[in-house]
Amino acid sequence: HPAGTLGSESRVNNQVIAAMGKIDKLSTLNSNIEIKRYKLSTGEEIPVLALWDGGAFQMFMPNILVGEDSNPVMRMLLKNYTRVMDDQGRKRNILGKGIAAAHSACETTGGYNGGQGIAVLAQNADAMPSSPRHSAWETDIAPHALFPAGTVNKEMALDNLDRLRQASKGSYLPGLGFVDSVNAANGSVSRVKLSLDEGMVILSLYKMIDGQGLSKYLKGSDIGKNLDQILTAQDEKLKKAVEKVGFNVNE
Repeated sequence: HPAGTLGSESRVNNQVIAAMGKIDKLSTLNSNIEIKRYKLSTGEEIPVLALWDGGAFQMFMPNILVGEDSNPVMRMLLKNYTRVMDDQGRKRNILGKGIAAAHSACETTGGYNGGQGIAVLAQNADAMPSSPRHSAWETDIAPHALFPAGTVNKEMALDNLDRLRQASKGSYLPGLGFVDSVNAANGSVSRVKLSLDEGMVILSLYKMIDGQGLSKYLKGSDIGKNLDQILTAQDEKLKKAVEKVGFNVNE
């Protein structure tokens, strides 16, 4: 996915490679940042990080691996994304139960679909209503997208997973867990489980349990110290971007 935007899972590659000393530590700050103003159903406006496809994978994968939520601005943006997921689900009354808009690239009943983000948060022009490919967005709910959401908003994630099981009886398979996707319109489920998505579930649960996950293994090492500096600098840039669109991150 595009490395030129911070709203991509590829930012974790830059973060780790820089922490290893292979590229300049501040090179990650060259990525563009776009902050969107999102109006919740309550009327409250919140800042949200725009993402390449608007999807949960782009938002959460780096956090699962390197613990971006240890920095206050990124943690706020991560949690705000979960609030948009929940709000979009209720607005659209997904599956007749207001299931959160847990859209992420996934295997659907029609095959793999990479255009599964929340369209209003997407930077990809194909997600725009004027695009002939717009209909590919938001067709399916990816249960695995709710697990990383749980690393910053556990109550919301667990509530939606429980309600998803009730809304779509085939979404959870005893002994196997959740399917890769559930069609947002009719509840049909994918019969294929992707190992990458299952890995996302496992790593998210690990982080939900102890609050650190994989990132704790870097603590105290030279790479870990470099990574802390990189994420702190990233947070400073995020703060400026959030303030530029009219929000006070200290409130």
